[in-house]
Amino acid sequence: MKLAALLIVAATGAAYADPAVTVTPPTAHPGDPVMVTVTGTSSAPHGKAGGQPLAFYPSTRGYQAVFAV
Repeated sequence: MKLAALLIVAATGAAYADPAVTVTPPTAHPGDPVMVTVTGTSSAPHGKAGGQPLAFYPSTRGYQAVFAV
């Protein structure tokens, strides 16, 4: 299943670069964990996957959230 169709992420606040979203892995199967990484923003993004809100936490790579398909 392609995850781009399931994922909506909006970076809010002041951006210090163009926000970028990376989804790993790019293809997942039911039950697989998925990592969403948002870089290029100075504040936590908000997003949903499959209609459910994602909980983003700060990391060395920006902000990240994990969910299962």
